Parts: sequence; C-alpha cells; structure tokens
Amino acid sequence: MKLYNKIDVNYFNELNSNNIIIPEFDWFYGCNDKCCIGKPNIISYYGKLFDDLQIYSENKSIISEEYLMDKLNKKYITIIPKQIIYDLIRI
Repeated sequence: MKLYNKIDVNYFNELNSNNIIIPEFDWFYGCNDKCCIGKPNIISYYGKLFDDLQIYSENKSIISEEYLMDKLNKKYITIIPKQIIYDLIRI
C-alpha cells in the first residue's frame, strides 16, 4: 500500500474500544475493506473475521465490504472515515 498523504497522529486520539478508522477512499457497501486503524481489541477482532466466513457464506453471498459491515455492526463497532489516500501495489 502506497500512502499519498501522511496519517495524522491526532487520529489515534479519536480511537476507543468501539470504533475504527477506515479510509473513506474507495468505499463500497459503506466501508473500505483494505485497511483500518484501531485499538488492539478491535484489530484482533478485525484480523479474525475470516474465521467465520464459511458459516456466513451458508446464509449470504460473500461481498467482503458487506461482510465487514455486518460483522462490525454485530459488535457495535463504528467507523470513523478519514481522508487517507493510497494505491495498492501488487508485485
């Protein structure tokens, strides 16, 4: 991921155990699933989301952003959108 703007360190002051920062750039289904910034408890949860993917897929089609929103809403985790501009770099 190549960032085009610096991440404002003051963003970290906005974080708590019930929210995450997600770039408002490139949103689909109400969020961006490429990256997030959060407290360790949220990041741990976010990192383990694929653990439930098979069970989820038995009831709904898998659209990663929609899945992410469903899982965040279920845990009452709110998104703080921030102006973080980037490109994905694939080698």
